Amino acid sequence: MSDELTLDPPESVAGDEGRLQALLMCFASLVAAIPSHEYTLINEEIIDFYDKCLKRGTQGYYVDLVQYYCLHTTHSYERHAPIYTSNVLDLMNADD
Repeated sequence: MSDELTLDPPESVAGDEGRLQALLMCFASLVAAIPSHEYTLINEEIIDFYDKCLKRGTQGYYVDLVQYYCLHTTHSYERHAPIYTSNVLDLMNADD
């Protein structure tokens, strides 16, 4: 699912920000629902998504994902919060 958000989207959703945002929220919901015992997988998915967003120039999707994840997960994400925060701050300070 993250590929649809980070690679060239199919023609059916290309340019349709509403559909892309809905797809992003579905992906964010899935990440937030990954069981706690799979915490390493959760972090790997989020970091992989960040890297893909950087390559495609869709960094806003990463910010939306992290926001949704932090608000809706039942996991303790404090261990990786500095990484997520640093990535968001880097994006905020990037020259566009």
